[in-house]
Amino acid sequence: MTQPPRVVRVTLETGDPLRCVVCRDDRFEKRAWKLNTTGMEFAGLAWANRNALCYVCVKCRFIHWFDEDGR
Repeated sequence: MTQPPRVVRVTLETGDPLRCVVCRDDRFEKRAWKLNTTGMEFAGLAWANRNALCYVCVKCRFIHWFDEDGR
């Protein structure tokens, strides 16, 4: 059984809150996605691809993508 995603509010490095670029809401679900590449998939090394940190707006579902360390 999977847990429902937790709703979070995000503060950027500037100290400003992250707001959705579509609807301006400030509530997000935090997710991690694997950035798969064709070459790594072909070589059987998909596990070695980089990750992206994503915040999904709870209101409009727009996905905000960040580098794996949050930048």
